[in-house]
Amino acid sequence: MQEALRVSDTSLRAVASGCAELAAKLSGTAAPSAESGLSCQPSTAAIETLLADAGVAREAIASRIRDTSVEVGSAAAAYANTDADGAAKLGDQMV
Repeated sequence: MQEALRVSDTSLRAVASGCAELAAKLSGTAAPSAESGLSCQPSTAAIETLLADAGVAREAIASRIRDTSVEVGSAAAAYANTDADGAAKLGDQMV
């Protein structure tokens, strides 16, 4: 028998916050550059292209993590509202 999944809106908000922080760190990271070699050398140009592509990938990942942060934050709010609504309905029935 599988254990029940236990989730709280506080935990979901913590995950959302962690995702937002990680996305900010990724977005704030400067792309490295090829520091040695002449720009006219094919190997230096290849490294610069690779680093530029890595920067694009880093930004795409940061964007995805930001989106996840927003979605998890929305889920936390919905979860809290569902709990509050359920508690209110139970309270109405018990009176």
